[in-house]
Amino acid sequence: MISIVTPSLEQGRFLGAAIDSVASQAVEVEHVVMDGGSTDGSRDLLERRADQLAAWRSEVDDGQYAALNDGFALTTGEIMGWLNADDLYAPGALAAVDDVFQRFPQIEWLTSSFAATANEDGHVFDVKRVISFDARAFRRGFNLPRPGAYAMYFIPQESTFWRRSLWERAGGLDASLRFAGDFDLWSRFYRHSDLWCVRALLGIFRSHVSQKSAAYDDYLNEAEPLLERHGGRRYSMLEASLRSRVARHATNQRIWQLPTRARALLEQNLVYRTRELMWVGGRWTPNVHYFV
Repeated sequence: MISIVTPSLEQGRFLGAAIDSVASQAVEVEHVVMDGGSTDGSRDLLERRADQLAAWRSEVDDGQYAALNDGFALTTGEIMGWLNADDLYAPGALAAVDDVFQRFPQIEWLTSSFAATANEDGHVFDVKRVISFDARAFRRGFNLPRPGAYAMYFIPQESTFWRRSLWERAGGLDASLRFAGDFDLWSRFYRHSDLWCVRALLGIFRSHVSQKSAAYDDYLNEAEPLLERHGGRRYSMLEASLRSRVARHATNQRIWQLPTRARALLEQNLVYRTRELMWVGGRWTPNVHYFV
C-alpha cells in the first residue's frame, strides 16, 4: 500500500483536484489530508470527499511539517509520499512507483527524471528533464539552485517517494522548519541510501502566485544553513568555473566511452552519477547517467 499525506491551508480551490489525482490511481492508496483550519470552504469539501480519504483533519496546527508528521503517523503503507494541496499526480504515477519498489527491494527512495509544471488551471506548460542527483553533488549544493551558483535542479518533492523504514531511520520531518523541510529530509535520507530516478512522469507542480514556494528567498535562507549543518558546502568560484568548463565537454556519452578504470577514477575525483530506471522491452532497466 502507498500512503499519501496532503497538507493544506486555504487551498480549497485546488484541493479537490489533488484528491481526485490520488483517488484515480490504479493502486491501493491510503490518502490523508491535514488541513490547518482553513476558512475557505476546505472543511466542507473534505466532508463531501470523506469516502475518498483514509482520514482527514481540519484544525489549527503547528505548521506544514508538523501536520505532515501527524498525518504520516495515521498511515500504515510501506511506501510514502506527500502531495501538496495545489499539486497533482500524473495518471498511472503511483502504479509505476509501486511496481518499482516491488521489483527493486534495494531502492529505498526514488524520484522522477521529469519535472512538470502546470499553471493555475492545471494545464501542464513545461516539462524538464532532471537527472542530476548524487549524494556528493547534493552536499555541494547542486540541487539547491540560486543565482550565480554552480547548481542544477532541486529534488522534485511532488515526485519523490520512499520506504517507511527509511523514514523511520531518518526521523521524519523537522517541524521547527517553515520552508526547507524537504531539503532537510533529503539530506538525512542521503545518509542512509542513494536516490534513484525513474524515467516516468510522476508529480505535477502547480505554479500560482499565492503558493508558499513563491517565497524562494526564504527557502534559500533556511536551506543554506541546513546544507552546512549536514556537512555540505557550496563550490568555490574557482571550482565552479572549472566544473562549468569541463561539463561542456564531458558529456554522458563521452564518459561512458572511457575505459572502466578511467571512468572509476573520474567518479572518485570529479564525476557524479545518477542511477536511473528506464522502461525498455517491457521491463524496468537500470541505467547510469554521468554528470560533472
